[in-house]
Amino acid sequence: MHKSEEGGSLYVSCSKGECVQDRICSFGSNTVNPGAYCYIEVSDEFPNKNYLLDSTITSSGQENPDENDNICLYSGEINMKSINISNSKLYYDSIYNVVYSSNSNVTLSTFSNNTTTFEDIYEIYVTALSDSLEFKILFCNFFENECNYFIISFHDLFINNCSFNKNNINERYFSTDSKQIIVKGCYFDISDPIKIGNVIITEELGSIYPENYHLSSGLCFAKLKLEFPEEKKAETEEKEEIKINFKRKNKFNIFVCFVFIFPK
Repeated sequence: MHKSEEGGSLYVSCSKGECVQDRICSFGSNTVNPGAYCYIEVSDEFPNKNYLLDSTITSSGQENPDENDNICLYSGEINMKSINISNSKLYYDSIYNVVYSSNSNVTLSTFSNNTTTFEDIYEIYVTALSDSLEFKILFCNFFENECNYFIISFHDLFINNCSFNKNNINERYFSTDSKQIIVKGCYFDISDPIKIGNVIITEELGSIYPENYHLSSGLCFAKLKLEFPEEKKAETEEKEEIKINFKRKNKFNIFVCFVFIFPK
């Protein structure tokens, strides 16, 4: 961890080129300006990458909660996949702030126990450099985050197959202006999330996904292993079978041992 004016742990700004972060573990990043964990700006020429993959960012801003923009990714094709963002406490944008210049997405990720303290700012801020672009949030978990305003997008945003559970959102879940947010096939633990603008929620799920607040990523291993009751039962039966077979094998070996030793 280091403290700088921008990008508490990582700062990259390049007029030409791209940036790929892979298998990152960050704990307690701090800064006085945007990007408590990172500030990454790449060229807006297609298809320059601005990626954060298989990583865990936790406890950003806890030392100085007046910071903002936990993860700040500016320009390029933004792709966040298999990441955990947790236990961060910032003035605003405690999860991420992205500005993309190519169609972008975040997938297979978990965001839990993050807090935005400023009353009128969002935890997730999404916008684009062109009106024709779109952003997708797919197969993600949002657990126990706290703020007044949760997700805002100024361009088309698609949220599919995600779980929203035990979040403390005092005002608005989703906000947009002239564009649209389409939420499809997601689980909510509340009946009617407050939304502003052209927000469409369809095909809500009636049951919740497994509550795993920290999945393994890169070199940051999870405390809880993702498993289902059927798998656990099968694993137990398999261990029991191995244990019984091992005992039988031991008895057989002892018997054989007596056969060879007793005559002497």
